[in-house]
Amino acid sequence: MALNKNILLFNNTIYGKLALVLGIICIAIYMSSDNPANGGTWQGYTLGILGTVIIVWLTLLGIRKRSYRSSLGTVQGWTSAHVYLGLVLLLIGTLHCGYQFGWNIHTLAYVLMVIVIISGMYGLWLYLMLPNSMERNRKNLSRENMLRQFDHFNQEAVIIAADLPADIQNAVGSAIKYTTLGGSAYAQIRAKDSSRVSLDASQPLKLVDNRDQQALLSYVAHELPKPKHSTEQHEKLQALLDILSQRKTLLNSLRLDMNRQTLLHIWLVIHIPFSIALLGVLTAHIISVFFYW
Repeated sequence: MALNKNILLFNNTIYGKLALVLGIICIAIYMSSDNPANGGTWQGYTLGILGTVIIVWLTLLGIRKRSYRSSLGTVQGWTSAHVYLGLVLLLIGTLHCGYQFGWNIHTLAYVLMVIVIISGMYGLWLYLMLPNSMERNRKNLSRENMLRQFDHFNQEAVIIAADLPADIQNAVGSAIKYTTLGGSAYAQIRAKDSSRVSLDASQPLKLVDNRDQQALLSYVAHELPKPKHSTEQHEKLQALLDILSQRKTLLNSLRLDMNRQTLLHIWLVIHIPFSIALLGVLTAHIISVFFYW
């Protein structure tokens, strides 16, 4: 959480200020050329070398995060610098190529750099926004504890329904059986509830939409005031309705938590492979420049 809150403001935004100064210097270098600057001028080479050094350094953040005994600055500091230098890298890379693009390895390196930077900006937004949201949603519970509590609600609902008529037992059992949670990454991103329920004990395979457990809750709530139920059954129905309401709330929290976690995971799946690809293409770009230009 501290990393999430202080990453941009770390040490009075010192790395943001350094990135701003670096950007101004790079613009001055670019404008110092009498002819349109490009990667083949001394200005282009200078900016290219600087951009390469920054790219290589940016990729070292993952190593620094896992070097728990390292004394080379804090993870917060590295991450803050990673953000600001990543942003100024977009300017440096653009000035380096002098806005000259084509169907070649050099433009491919630029495109990969842009993808990495944009995905990094998206990742920054995720890490600034989602942790607080996830903490509020979990209410100090871990995912494992939430799942255990969800199983407890299921068991409680089945036990209570066992003392009620068969049609209510069927509704509760089918709702638990056909409740959807998790699934593919695409399903978790959409966070769509495809739950179903059988409300007719004579046709247990006839399922209706139970999105947000609304059909089941409405069914039990509709049964509650019916005079055919005994006083004890009324109490059981009320207890069942309370348990199912808590179950619905927890289910929504679990679904939201999985959605947020999947968004973070997918960002890493995109950002890290493209970063590795950028290093490979950048190496090819440098070799081609020195050997063929």
